[in-house]
Amino acid sequence: MQIIMLKTSKIVKYLLTKTIIIYIAALFTITQAAARDAELYSAPGRQLELIETIINNSQIVRDESHDVYFLHDDETNFYLKLYDYPLGVHVFSVYDNAEIQSRFYQALKKAGINLTEEENKDYKKEYYFDFIQYVRNNKNLSFKVMPDKVSGVSTVLNTAVDKFQKEEVPYASNYTPDTGEIFLTLFDTDMFYNQDIKIIKNKYRLKQKSNRKFHAYEYVLYNNTSNDITLLDVTGDKLRKTNVLITVTTDFDKLSTISTAGGALAPFTLGISYVLKLPELVSNIKTTSELSRYTLDFPRNYVIKPNENCRILTLYERDRQVSLGFNMLINSKESTIEF
Repeated sequence: MQIIMLKTSKIVKYLLTKTIIIYIAALFTITQAAARDAELYSAPGRQLELIETIINNSQIVRDESHDVYFLHDDETNFYLKLYDYPLGVHVFSVYDNAEIQSRFYQALKKAGINLTEEENKDYKKEYYFDFIQYVRNNKNLSFKVMPDKVSGVSTVLNTAVDKFQKEEVPYASNYTPDTGEIFLTLFDTDMFYNQDIKIIKNKYRLKQKSNRKFHAYEYVLYNNTSNDITLLDVTGDKLRKTNVLITVTTDFDKLSTISTAGGALAPFTLGISYVLKLPELVSNIKTTSELSRYTLDFPRNYVIKPNENCRILTLYERDRQVSLGFNMLINSKESTIEF
């Protein structure tokens, strides 16, 4: 493993040297963006369809493939996206014309939508990243954001490292569920239920910079029977620990927007060698610590006793459909649940 890390370190330095130079050039050459602001409001209950109806009756254009609404002309850029979340609906918008923004929200309030400003900043940060990704990949709006010049670094590096490392053991020999409390913002929750078992799936936003690449998931399996349930194994694409860490340590997306361009130049005044040490510095300790509980191996042949549960924590890439297969022995019969 030591040899692997030495080779990995050389690859990191080579790739980052090239990409950082390109990134600095982009900081100097990109045109200045118009001022923009973002707002996030919440509406309690299940009012998503009503809000969509109001929007569809306005002049706002809908990009159905991305579930995004927008206005764009010579004077106005307006971006809007609706999100279901556990307590209701989030209405997130980015604009460079305050009059258009105000007119839209007044229309919602007149229609009886009870809107309050969302206090949890994690939601706003998450949705703003979605906005940046949308503007990067679509030409419907003329908002300016920094182009993604470094996303390919982790892909190339992961491919190179895969050639050196052996396959990780997919299962834990003695699985001990993580019982610690999760101090993360809950984005979504879903439930599967039948007479034998209940499964709750929760989706969370990570606190460290890995939230730009991954979401954390919690699965809790409850035994509703009077007998033991044996969780034979868990199937599904699992992110390898090494690849997860490489992805987050080679991510510079915090330097993505024009608004941070000035601050982004500060580290480079200390020299490229300083920046190249980032993947090896203690700056990654918080990220590694946060991710560690979500990269544990899946259980195998784990017994869930009556009225007890098994908790599984895992990671998945953003905007990816998450589904695990639970192969179980219930009342002497094998059963598989995809959820």
